[in-house]
Formats: sequence, structure tokens, C-alpha cells
Amino acid sequence: MPQTREDHDFDLYSVLDAEEVRGKYEHVDKRLKYFEAKTGGKRLPNRADVQPSELKDILTEVCLFSVMYDENDVFVDAVIQLMGTTVASFYGEITGLTVTEGAAPEVAERILVSCRQCVETQRPVYAETAALSAEKSHLKVGVLYVPLSEDGERIDRLFLHVKVSLRSSGIVCQPGHN
Repeated sequence: MPQTREDHDFDLYSVLDAEEVRGKYEHVDKRLKYFEAKTGGKRLPNRADVQPSELKDILTEVCLFSVMYDENDVFVDAVIQLMGTTVASFYGEITGLTVTEGAAPEVAERILVSCRQCVETQRPVYAETAALSAEKSHLKVGVLYVPLSEDGERIDRLFLHVKVSLRSSGIVCQPGHN
């Protein structure tokens, strides 16, 4: 059952259950269908379900996070294991760091809120913000977070598909272009 929209104190930022945006964004629909085909919709996807050869068209927009828990098994942060080149061109290359270490504080807070909701609900979530930062206020970003689990119960990784576009249109930005 989809969760309701969760708005946050961040400027123009929200996190929604991914089911709430089905039919609205083609890239979200494609990724959800991809994982449903891998799992039959009957289990959580795992790392082996992510086949780079099947995702060539979006590899530069993909991130893979390793989830970190505290001693009480509560989500606390995530290590960026893989960051596509398009994503790195907007956020900087922070592969190998935690979200808290690598991202600007405002960006890290948005990412962690999204990760936490995905981990706690064990469901894909879609986060959107109308501005990446003060310097990049002409851009908007939408991120699909898909929980991955090796044992089918505990979320240990997150697959992210990051789509950056101009705020005034649906045109997707490419590195080096305005």
C-alpha cells in the first residue's frame, strides 16, 4: 500500500512512495518495471538483479549506496559505492565517502531523508527538489530510490536513478551543457 506524500522543511523538496508517480515519469515507470520483472513483484530486489549491461542507457545517472545502521539497527547513513558520471558532474565525485562526508549539508540531509524512508518502508521512493543548490537553482532533480536486500528482509543497498533537468522544461541536462 503506497505511503502518502511526505513534505519536508527543505525548500521545494518532497519524498513520495514511487507508486504515487507511476504514469507521470517514464524513467520511473521503466525502472520500476525493470525491478518487477527481476523479482516477479514477490520479493525485494538484490544486487545481482542489477545488471549493468541491461541499464546501459542510464548508467551515467545511476548510484549505488551501501546502507549503514547503528547498534540499534536504525538507518544512519550510506556509503556511495558507485556514482555515475552525470551525477558526479552535478554533485562532485564522492564515491567511497558516506553521504554525510561527501555531500553539502543541505543536499546530504535531503538524500538521507529519502534513504531513510526507502529503508524503513522497504519500498521504492521518489524524491524531487526544484533546485540542487543556490548556484544551480535553474535545475531540478528527481531521484528514484530502490531498496535492495541480499537476504530478502534487511535493506543493505539502495539503487538510485538520478534525473536532472532544467526547471523551465522537461529537457534533461547533460554535463557541459546549460
